[in-house]
Amino acid sequence: MVRKITFWENKKVFITGNTGFKGTWLTILLLELGAKIKGYSLDEEKDSLFNKVSKQLKNQIENVKGDIRDYDLLKKEISVFGPEIIIHLAAQPLVIESYKNPLQTWDTNLMGTLNLLEAITNTKFSGTALIITTDKVYWNNNSNQQFKEDDFLGGYDPYSASKAATEIAVASWRLSFLDKNSIKLATARAGNVIGGGDWAKNRIIPDAIKSILKKDSLKIRNPYSSRPWQHVLDPLNGYLNLIEYLEENNIEHENKISSYAFNFGPNTTQNKSVLELIEKIYSFWPRKYQFDKNTIYHHESESLNLCINKSQKLLDWNPKLNFDLSVEMTTNWYKDFYLNSKHAMDICLKDINNFLNL
Repeated sequence: MVRKITFWENKKVFITGNTGFKGTWLTILLLELGAKIKGYSLDEEKDSLFNKVSKQLKNQIENVKGDIRDYDLLKKEISVFGPEIIIHLAAQPLVIESYKNPLQTWDTNLMGTLNLLEAITNTKFSGTALIITTDKVYWNNNSNQQFKEDDFLGGYDPYSASKAATEIAVASWRLSFLDKNSIKLATARAGNVIGGGDWAKNRIIPDAIKSILKKDSLKIRNPYSSRPWQHVLDPLNGYLNLIEYLEENNIEHENKISSYAFNFGPNTTQNKSVLELIEKIYSFWPRKYQFDKNTIYHHESESLNLCINKSQKLLDWNPKLNFDLSVEMTTNWYKDFYLNSKHAMDICLKDINNFLNL
C-alpha cells in the first residue's frame, strides 16, 4: 500500500504502552507522519528507548502516566482527548516474566484490554481501535506449519495464553457490544521484532549487544529455535496500513473470530534460528566470541511461522526489510549510539526516513 501521508496529518491517536520499545518507535513514526499523539503508559524504564528520547518528545506529545488496569483513569483520558484512532500496545510482554508473575500477566494483558474496550464503548469514541497481540497466540505443536489467522488459538506459557484469550475477548466484544458502523476493532499479530534501542531484560538483541560491549560470552537459552525476526518498522508499517484500510473499508465476514485479525511477519524464507541471528549481528560488529548455552528451563517452541497472505492481499502490505537488512539496521543503530555517540532520536529518525523512502 502506498502510504497516504495526508491520512495521518493532524489525526488524533491515543497509544497505550507508548513508553515501551514498540510504542516509542510508533510514536516517533506517527509524529513524522504528522499525527497528534496522546500516550498512556506506566513510567518508562530508566534504561529504555523512551527515556533516551523523552526530552525530544516532551513538547510533541501529551503523555499520561497510568496503568491500563485503572479503568476510571483510562476512560477519563480517552474521553478528554477524543481520539480518532486508538492503538493498544500496553502489556506484560515477556514470556519469562509471565512465569514469575502469572497473575499480573493475565491481569494486565486480558483485563487491561477489557478495560480499554469498556472505555471506548462508554465514551464518544467513534473510529478505529487496533489491539496488538502476538504471533504466539497460536497453539504451536512444533509441526513447522505456517499459522493463518483462522488457526486454533492457545498458549503453553502464561504470556501466550493470556494473549490468545485476549484475541477471543476482543472478537466477543466486537460482536456483542460494538456498532460496526461507528467503531472498527481489529487485532494484529506480529512476529519477533528487533531494532535499535531495545534494552529489555531477557531479550536476545540487548543481550547480544551487552556481550559485545562487555566482551563477555553470550548465554543463549535455545540457540536452534527458529523465529520470524523482523525489524520493528515493518510491523508498525503494517499496523498503520491496517488502520487506513479499516477506516476506508468494511470487512463483510465479521462473524468469524479471525475476520479482524491480521498477521504481520517476514516471508517464511527469512525465518532464522537464534544462533543465525547472533552470528549475523557479529558479522556486522566483529569480535571474538563464544556461546555459553544454558540449560533450557522454560518451554519454548522450536519454530514459529506466520502466514502473511491475508495482509498481503487485503492491505497490499509486504515487509520492506529482509533478515540481513533488519539485522544490519539494528546493529548499526547500536554502533551509532555507542561508538559514534549519536543521539537516540537522531538515529531513529534516520532509520524511519530511510524506511519510508524504500
